Amino acid sequence: MQFEESKHPRDGDGKFTYKGGGEAKHIFELADELGVSYDRNTSYQVLKARVEEAQKYEVVELSDDNELARLIASSDENKNRVIRDYIAKNFAGRTFELSDGIRAKVSKPDASKLSSATDDKRVAELSDFESLIKRARFEKQVDEVEHNKFISFRYYSTNIRYKGEKSGIWLNVGKHKYDNQWHIYAITSKK
Repeated sequence: MQFEESKHPRDGDGKFTYKGGGEAKHIFELADELGVSYDRNTSYQVLKARVEEAQKYEVVELSDDNELARLIASSDENKNRVIRDYIAKNFAGRTFELSDGIRAKVSKPDASKLSSATDDKRVAELSDFESLIKRARFEKQVDEVEHNKFISFRYYSTNIRYKGEKSGIWLNVGKHKYDNQWHIYAITSKK
């Protein structure tokens, strides 16, 4: 069987690419939809494996009708304080196992950081915090960071749907300078 160049298109740099149809196109579309990162050097097989892994994790459906939103609405206290107290009561002192087996805890100072953003979407995310942790998958680690508390960070991503709009978020997990343990430190939007 002779190699047919037309069945194996290449990009401008001579690397193989997909030609607008078939399974490869579907994998690239799924990668975009699921928020799976890739670049032009990512092989098809690697991307396909990442997409298959991402498909194991369902989208976390968020709602404004949640316990934390009801607590905020019924309280005379500052919104940030209600959120911080909710996180401290429900999560501070607990350790969670992440998708790659790393165990990370939430401390009271972590609760303060997690409660710093107080828009409705963040309230919905925090109300379903355990689902976010359960479905988040490890993406990358950055060592030797310049931070006042942490020496390295691990980033776990998951997809959420809030008010019909799907987006990705990061769980930022830092290795603490003093206790050398992993801490769930922040939730940030994946851009």
